[in-house]
Amino acid sequence: MGCGSSVRKQSKVHSAVEQVKDLDFTGEADLVSLPPEKIRQLAEQVLHGSKTNLVDLFTKLFYLLVVVNVKSRKVNYKSVEDIGQPLPPKKLSYWHPDGIPCCRMPVDDEDWDPRLLEKVFGNIGLDALLALVKQLPNEDKPIWFDSLAEGAMTFQLEFASLMPTPHETFEELRSDEAMELIAFWGAGQAYLRGNEKGWEIDLNSLGDYPVRPGYEKYGARAYFNEHRKLQSIYCRYSEKEVRPDCDDWEHAKWVWRVSLGFSLTGGVHFAQIHWIASNCVHIACREHLGE
Repeated sequence: MGCGSSVRKQSKVHSAVEQVKDLDFTGEADLVSLPPEKIRQLAEQVLHGSKTNLVDLFTKLFYLLVVVNVKSRKVNYKSVEDIGQPLPPKKLSYWHPDGIPCCRMPVDDEDWDPRLLEKVFGNIGLDALLALVKQLPNEDKPIWFDSLAEGAMTFQLEFASLMPTPHETFEELRSDEAMELIAFWGAGQAYLRGNEKGWEIDLNSLGDYPVRPGYEKYGARAYFNEHRKLQSIYCRYSEKEVRPDCDDWEHAKWVWRVSLGFSLTGGVHFAQIHWIASNCVHIACREHLGE
């Protein structure tokens, strides 16, 4: 057991070191810049003392279920052919989220294979399992990495293999040109608006929402001229308009990118697509299809 575990750990270290050679993304810049021996030492450090060991049991359980789910898949991601047909109609039981009036969600999930739970917990009823999960410690306290490189290495060792294969990749996401492509040819189009001087994407409203202690607030507005060139970014947290010749220009672009990602994920994708559109269609199909 001990020897086998050691071999597996060394294999993961070697795999992580090899993967780092191919990284070319914004968040991994500090990791890629390290000498090969330092990268190997960092991989061994993370593998033997990962910060993920410090998270609560509820989070560890969720991670375990994700690992089991990913490893059980026959394909890396589902295509149209892999999506199952709706289950027979029936009256559903619902969960009503606190703080969201008129929102209800079915307790069952036709895309979730209940056999996955048996692989983790054995033959246990769903009600008993939910009661058990509710008793697990669930603490939302910040756990900080000692460096950006450590955070990037933790992702490579513990999460990279769980990610689906991307349909599109980007060589870089830091330059002014990349911001312009995101705004006019990418996800930013959902928020793009014209103004008297050209164009803008205004995400300042996100600054109204609180964040966890120690975190910088979201919120930024990017301005583009009539030729679609990025001119400046107003950051809500500092109440400052930042231009390309300012020392904090790179940080301002980062604030805008993160605000855009959060708004798309939390607002458009999660709330509008999942909670409203998909949820309504799912309920209608499960309770009324075939009548």
